[in-house]
Amino acid sequence: MKSYKEFITESNIWDYSQEELKEMLSTCEDILLDLKDEYFNTNIHFAYNPWIKFYISRPEEFTYSDISEVIETLKSYLKNFGFIIQPEFTWQRPDEWKPSIHRGGVMNPMTFELDSVISKCEIHFRLPIINI
Repeated sequence: MKSYKEFITESNIWDYSQEELKEMLSTCEDILLDLKDEYFNTNIHFAYNPWIKFYISRPEEFTYSDISEVIETLKSYLKNFGFIIQPEFTWQRPDEWKPSIHRGGVMNPMTFELDSVISKCEIHFRLPIINI
């Protein structure tokens, strides 16, 4: 059985130069600017194993319909690089997947009431793994 490093090297999955990767992440940031106009906070985490994680949050509640246009744009753009969306659960198909939006808050220790509410979600993209 081949090691992961040999597999990546032989499969030419990760042939992108540093400049191409920086340009790809810069374009993703540009796509996410639409959400910043609507007071969303966004963050991108890129790992060389190869994963891209997008974190989206807002101090108010939101639904998938609020971010669906941006998510679909990201999906179609990253598909050009071979990335697919990684569902949270294995039984979900990537083309039917919608992110889970989690609601949390910060409690005031003096009154034991919610001081602020935050809604957030994570979206994971990965390169497909091919069995050898």
